[in-house]
Amino acid sequence: MTKCKECGKCAQACPYNAIAHLKRPCKFSCPVNAITYNEYGISVIDEKKCIRCGKCIHSCPFGAIGSKTQIVDVINAIKDENKKVYAMCAPATEGQFGPNITMNSWKKAMLALGFSGFVEVGLGGDMTAAYEAEEWLEAYNEGIKKVTSCCPAFVKYIETKNEVDESGKRYRTEEEIEYSTTDPDYSKKTGVGFHSYPFPCYGDGVMDSTGSTYTKNNKEEVIAAYNEEEKAACEAWNVELLADIFPQADKFAVPAFSPVWAYTTPSEFDEITTQLDEIAWSSLISCVMASEDKFDETYDKMISDLESAGMKDAETMLSDIIKEKAGV
Repeated sequence: MTKCKECGKCAQACPYNAIAHLKRPCKFSCPVNAITYNEYGISVIDEKKCIRCGKCIHSCPFGAIGSKTQIVDVINAIKDENKKVYAMCAPATEGQFGPNITMNSWKKAMLALGFSGFVEVGLGGDMTAAYEAEEWLEAYNEGIKKVTSCCPAFVKYIETKNEVDESGKRYRTEEEIEYSTTDPDYSKKTGVGFHSYPFPCYGDGVMDSTGSTYTKNNKEEVIAAYNEEEKAACEAWNVELLADIFPQADKFAVPAFSPVWAYTTPSEFDEITTQLDEIAWSSLISCVMASEDKFDETYDKMISDLESAGMKDAETMLSDIIKEKAGV
């Protein structure tokens, strides 16, 4: 037991299921494999790999991992009569605790806690987005490809996972390859090779204001498509549909129109979009794998191939469909 690394290989190899692989929630929730065990079996976080996403914090049942916080400093500042401390909240704060909790509610609560004032800072986010749009447009006109994110975990992930060789070509490290082959939940944690959407689909059989259904599937088709695990889940919850386990559609506001993908489209449009999908998937992979000096050339070829396959025609047809369905 002193030499066991809890890799789970013996459990995978045992044909009699005599070995149970007990997974530590913190380690197996980490999307970048930043948690390992030391010689005493204690979990250790590799600061160089950690992207600060917080998944280990929320999965730890013992509260042994915590994020850095300045709450004590804030309390001390509030208690200091010579300081004025203001609370600033993003627009998403409103509505998180029910429809009756508004920005005004937050303001009253913050003042009651001792803050000098309360400010909603959505305007700052709008201004940042506006400036980023200008920066993106400037880069686009110069032929430079850019992407932006306000999520520190995403930015850190890109910084740590963007391994390149001397020629500038991206590659996977031996450690990353081992991680992908030994962890059965690798795809779920990283998104690599994981294309299913584990969410209930509301609207089956429901009509919108135009008489179109919100989805193309009726209840019988949905049930017939369930795999054994999904059927077992329905049986365990004593429901017909997986969606019945979750809050029902009448708990949500009904939009005026169905999503575009729910409309019946002509075969000509479907043929074009199928070809566009095939071009896009293969070309995007080529763009990601291309070296820096070949990226623009690969990207421009993808756009050219999409246009040759009828991208503009598909756009026009889809616009006509939307105008007809929505009565524009």
